[in-house]
Amino acid sequence: MTVFDRFRDLVRGRIGIELPGQSRRSIESFVSSRCQARGYPSVEDYFLSLAAADPAEPELQELVGTVTNGKTSFFRHPRQLAALTDLVLTLVRRGRRELSIWCAACSTGEEAYSVAIELAMAGIESEVLGTDVSKAAIDVARRGEYGGWTLRGVSEQVRQRYFVGIGERDGRFLVAPQIQKRITFSLHNLIREAYPRPKGHLWDIVLCRNVFIYFSHETITSILDRLTDVLNPGGHLFVGGTESLHGVHPRFALVRLGDSFAYRLLEPGGQGTQSFFATPELRSPGAGSAGPPVAPRDALGQAAPEPPVTPGAQIRAALDAYERGDRPGAKALLQAHLERSSTDVAARVTMGNILLMERDLSGAEEQYSAALDVDPLSAEAHFFLGVLYRKARDDELAIDAFRRTLFLDSSFWVASFYLAGLYSKAGRWQKARQAYENTLRTLCGPVSSPLMQSFLHGMDDMARFRSDVRAACESNLVGFRVAPGR
Repeated sequence: MTVFDRFRDLVRGRIGIELPGQSRRSIESFVSSRCQARGYPSVEDYFLSLAAADPAEPELQELVGTVTNGKTSFFRHPRQLAALTDLVLTLVRRGRRELSIWCAACSTGEEAYSVAIELAMAGIESEVLGTDVSKAAIDVARRGEYGGWTLRGVSEQVRQRYFVGIGERDGRFLVAPQIQKRITFSLHNLIREAYPRPKGHLWDIVLCRNVFIYFSHETITSILDRLTDVLNPGGHLFVGGTESLHGVHPRFALVRLGDSFAYRLLEPGGQGTQSFFATPELRSPGAGSAGPPVAPRDALGQAAPEPPVTPGAQIRAALDAYERGDRPGAKALLQAHLERSSTDVAARVTMGNILLMERDLSGAEEQYSAALDVDPLSAEAHFFLGVLYRKARDDELAIDAFRRTLFLDSSFWVASFYLAGLYSKAGRWQKARQAYENTLRTLCGPVSSPLMQSFLHGMDDMARFRSDVRAACESNLVGFRVAPGR
C-alpha cells in the first residue's frame, strides 16, 4: 500500500474525510515534511503515532484543523440566511415560541453568529448550537473575536449593534455578549460521535454547509440516516450552494425557500426523491422541454470523443496573454480551462494570484478556497491565502494560514518569514524570534525555494528574494540580541 493510500485511510478513519486523488502529491510531501520536523525515523513510525493519538493530541488536532480548514465570514450567504429567517418567522406565526438550530461543522463560528444575529434582529428566541471537529476552530468561535476581513459583509448598523471594538487591537471586534449567550459551541465529530439533541429533543433546522463535498456517498448516507433521528419531521437541512443531496435519501425532499433551497425531512414512509418544485436543472425532459444537450455521435452512432485538452498549453496561452498586458483575456482562458478541468489546483491558484495582484481579494479567496476543496493539503494554496489576509490587514487570519503552510511544508521559508513579521507587529517577540531563526535555518539548508505548482506567483526570482530575506533575518536577530526583553 502506498503512502497516499495509507494516509488517506488514516484520515478517513480518524476524521471521516475522504481525501481526493488530487491530494497525492501534497500528501507525500506533507508526510515527508512531518517525519523530518518531528524526528520520526520512518513513515511507519509517524503513521503509528497518528493512529494511536488521543483526539486532543496537538499533532492530530493540527492535522484536523488543516484538512477541515473552512473559509467563512459573516453573512456570507445572504440569500440562505434570508430564507432561514423567513422559515423561522413562518414557524413563529404558527405558534412556535422558541426554535432550535444546529450549525454542524461551523468552523470558526461566523455562520452560527450570523444566524443568531439574524434571529435577534427579527426578535426570535432560539437555541443555537455550533459544532466542529477542530478544537482550534471551536476555540476561535468561543472567543468570538474577529478581524475586519471576516466582517466585510457586515453593515455598519449591525456592526455597531452586535459587535464591540477592541480598543488596543486595531480592526478587531468581539461579538456582543447578548449574541454570544445565545450560542453554545462544542467539539463534535459527525462520523464518530453520537449526535446532539436540543432541550426540545429535536432540531428544527440543521445547517451543514460545504461538508458533504469531503465525504464518500456511503458516509453521506450514514450522516443523513442519523440526522433523521435528531431533526423534527418537517424540519429543514441547509447545505452548501454547490452541494446536492437530491435523490440520495428517501426522506429528504428538496424544497424552494424564497431565493434559496433546503431539504425537508419527510414523515417516516415519505419519499424525498421527488422535488417539491421544478427548476430547469431538475425538471425531466418532456413536452416543451429541450432536455439535456445531446452529445455528438459518429457515423456508427457511437458518442464521439471530446477533443483532447492540453492543460499546460491552455495555461501557457493564458500566461502569454497576461504578459502582453491582456489580463481579461488571460482570465477568460483560465476560466475556460477550469470549466473543463475544475480540479486543476495549479490553475486555480494561478487564477487566484492574478486576482490577488488586481486586488480582487474576494475573487482570489474564492479561487484559493476552491483549490483547497480539491486538495486541502496544498501548502501553496494556504500560503497565498495568508498573503491575501496580510494584504487585507487581517493579521490573525494571515498567521493561521502561514502556520498551516508550515505545518504542511516546514521548508516553506517565505511563509516563515512573513509569520515572523506578523508576530513582530503583534509584539509576540519570542514567536517572532523563533520564526526568524526557523527561516534562517531553512535558508542555510539545501532548499533553495518553496516548491510552487502555480504558473504565476509574483516571485519569479526566488534566488534573489532568498538573499534579501536572509539579510533581513540576520538583522532582526541581531536586534533581538541587543534588546533581549523583546
